[in-house]
Amino acid sequence: MAQKIFTLNVPLDDARNRVATFFSQTGWRVSQDGRGGLKVERGSRNKTFWIGALAGDDMYVCQYIDLAAGPRGESLVTYSTTAGSGVMGGAIGVSKANGVFADTWPALASWLHPQGVLLGVQ
Repeated sequence: MAQKIFTLNVPLDDARNRVATFFSQTGWRVSQDGRGGLKVERGSRNKTFWIGALAGDDMYVCQYIDLAAGPRGESLVTYSTTAGSGVMGGAIGVSKANGVFADTWPALASWLHPQGVLLGVQ
């Protein structure tokens, strides 16, 4: 499981809305995960089930965003893959899902930076 923690200088609700907007604008389906975080998905489960990693850009990928308040009032946004992300696509699918994460977290950082809300990424 890979993860990055983004520190934002906005309240939690604002951080949640900004992150949800980024993922929506970049083609992900965004939903609440029941714990106050977000579940982001893209691709087709059916296509991935039947043809695995050969689904290409339609390969199903699911990732999570957890949000928490930091010690100084900042918002901590943890973006992570799951151990099973891409597993329907076999070993190639897992590798592709990791590649999606590796491409997405810098894009999120680049999208947040000009808004003046990004304090750092770990």
